[in-house]
Amino acid sequence: MLLAIILIFYAIGFAVAAPGESDLVHRKRPSPANNPPKQVGISQGVLDNLSRYSEWAGAAYCRNNAEKPVSKSRGSRFLKCYTEADCPDVDQDHAEITWSREFKAGFWADLHMFVAVAPHRNEIVLAFRGTKGIADRLLNGELLWSRVDWCEHCKAHHGWWHAYMDVQKSILEDAGALIDQIKLHPQYKIVVVGHSIGGVFAQMAGIGIRRRLPEVAQDIDRYIAMDKGIDVAHKPVEVYSYGSPRFANDHFAQWITDQNYTNFRVTRADDFAVRWPAEKFMGYYHASPEYFNSDPEHPFNPSNWQVVYGLTSNEGASSGNSLDHQKHEYYFGRKLTACM
Repeated sequence: MLLAIILIFYAIGFAVAAPGESDLVHRKRPSPANNPPKQVGISQGVLDNLSRYSEWAGAAYCRNNAEKPVSKSRGSRFLKCYTEADCPDVDQDHAEITWSREFKAGFWADLHMFVAVAPHRNEIVLAFRGTKGIADRLLNGELLWSRVDWCEHCKAHHGWWHAYMDVQKSILEDAGALIDQIKLHPQYKIVVVGHSIGGVFAQMAGIGIRRRLPEVAQDIDRYIAMDKGIDVAHKPVEVYSYGSPRFANDHFAQWITDQNYTNFRVTRADDFAVRWPAEKFMGYYHASPEYFNSDPEHPFNPSNWQVVYGLTSNEGASSGNSLDHQKHEYYFGRKLTACM
């Protein structure tokens, strides 16, 4: 049934999402790159972070974290995982959820997200839940383009882009959400995580937050002593996405690649979701680089990872052909969707 739905969406996407001739006049498409530059092996420090934040992406699926509203009047609560979600690092971080929300973006979107503070690691983390339920799956198939005003000739997946833009203001400005936490903890690092379409929203949010930080810095100067030497306007924003589908046209993907923020787009062998929507015929692209686990049975060996560069690639996860949805759910030997 899932395969049939995917094939139908591919057909619809080809009919409605392929760029027209007038659009191509203004666009220089990437040249095919069968053998793009790649790095074999990653450092142990990078691998440790990729593993740690996969736990946060899994924690976003747990109802006790993402579906119970948190407000300033009700205070915060500790981030917890169900036993089967297997997130020992998250449990040991003793992170407090300061804001969470279930957001209905029109008829289609059912989004869950939370902001948590991990004082032991000096981090503020924004986590997005991935796909759950038929409404999200229909949103996944809404393959029309929307223009993105962040850059010239940039376009994004219509359903996902409008869902994120509808909730961006709340993520930043609600009581207990990101700006409040930056005011309270200006020295903390900002981390954004998500799995599946949660990874799409994490990448969008990483850029959206980075764009707002100069404005935020002006607003919070009165809250922090200037002699602390904290440059809020250029605060690092790290993004960790796992099994994210494509969501950008070539211009938007290249613009994301060129931005000055850390984007760990993590994939694994035989994850079908990262090959969808299609690059060929439909014109969807991933930002570069890709952190690819070539041997998912042994994910904790740094030599089993590759860093693949370039928008177009037959390396990395794009080289697979599996349609096994269970492989999309497992990263670092953990079923990230266990809490669903």
